[in-house]
Amino acid sequence: MMRALLRLIVAGLLMAGAVAVGAGGFLAVFILLLRMDLVDRPLPLPWLGAAAAVALLAGLGLAVLVDRRAFRRGGA
Repeated sequence: MMRALLRLIVAGLLMAGAVAVGAGGFLAVFILLLRMDLVDRPLPLPWLGAAAAVALLAGLGLAVLVDRRAFRRGGA
């Protein structure tokens, strides 16, 4: 029980880290495009929401992948 809770916490931290990395990368590319004058106005809110959803799904996928690998190795 305790190992399952620990795995859940680690998976959540991995997901949060991946979301932060994805959002930071998205913002970095967007700021770069703004500085190069390739985009003349900010993105509308639905585009930002879609980018956040993609980052969240990527983080969740990464957390599930790491959790499955740990399970195969007999970690929990």
